[in-house]
Amino acid sequence: MDGNGDGKVRFQDYLDFIRKQGYNHVPSKLFRLLDENNRGYLDFEECVTLFYMITCNRFVFCGGYNCKSHLLGLHFVCVECYRVGKGTFSLCSSCYRDTNFDHEHSTFLDNYDLLHTKPWEENKLAITSGAVGSPNLYKRATMEDLVTTARLYYNKSSADIKRAAYDFFLSLDENNDGKVCLHGFLGFMRDKGYVKMGSSQFFKELDKDNNGTLEFMEVMALYYIIKSGRPFCGGCDEFIPGMYFTCSICFNNGNDLFCVCPNCFQGEHYRHEHAQFLDNYALLETKRMHGGNVTHSNQHKPSSSVTITELPTFPTNDVVPQNNNQLKTVSTFANSRAFSLLASLFGLHIIWLRPR
Repeated sequence: MDGNGDGKVRFQDYLDFIRKQGYNHVPSKLFRLLDENNRGYLDFEECVTLFYMITCNRFVFCGGYNCKSHLLGLHFVCVECYRVGKGTFSLCSSCYRDTNFDHEHSTFLDNYDLLHTKPWEENKLAITSGAVGSPNLYKRATMEDLVTTARLYYNKSSADIKRAAYDFFLSLDENNDGKVCLHGFLGFMRDKGYVKMGSSQFFKELDKDNNGTLEFMEVMALYYIIKSGRPFCGGCDEFIPGMYFTCSICFNNGNDLFCVCPNCFQGEHYRHEHAQFLDNYALLETKRMHGGNVTHSNQHKPSSSVTITELPTFPTNDVVPQNNNQLKTVSTFANSRAFSLLASLFGLHIIWLRPR
């Protein structure tokens, strides 16, 4: 990208390079987000972030009518296109919600749920497209987003799945008043063995309207969290509603997943027997490419080699604009030791050199 060798990649260089990669819908605003210091060009560190996004297919755009929005966070993926591994058809939550698309297949899962779904479960768990009404917009992966996702799933599910979800709600509603109190919630979670979720703090997180009880859709968010395998951090033990990092060895071996939130991963505030981690987006892409397994063998020989100076991680107290939060997390990962694992999986050998 740096055509004149001055260490700066300008906007036109960026456009030319991205188009050469085969991306026709180039998000011009991404350049502004990558250019954290608003200098009008990308430096080496910012280009590493861009390289990560290309390598693990973070250049995903909505396939809805006249949308083409860049999907950095939660989105919905066609299960059948994903399964064949040749490409994906993805939708932002708004286009999926309003059926603002035309596609040959009708089964979709969100990108978090799809990651933890076994191949033989995909058709069983996937939901078919259809119009539903929900005014909420997705800005970041919060508990409110999970409630909205649960509503989308519930409204588009078959009658059998709706019945199973409703039975789940009834099992928590002790006095049949259409609400779940803290006492009933704690007892149910304890009896079912959901130890980490069986706390008053988690109850408060689900109770997005802060009225002291859980209504039906708030319980549906709990049902979705359980069914989709949303993780708790192995470092701080907090629930992770958004992006996280997973031990790829445990994932590939079918063991209990070990996941950490971005802050704990960045600060290495965890203990684990393995050192190979991928974020959930990169893991989803490697699963697609390798038919469900994240391989660590040498069967994919690196096609090229590059030497990169290891860059300092971002302080956890950095102040970032709200619309840049997703990209900030991406940037943190791109400049971490886990990036070398990702690059090797996609055929690029990275040599890290620590600055003197």
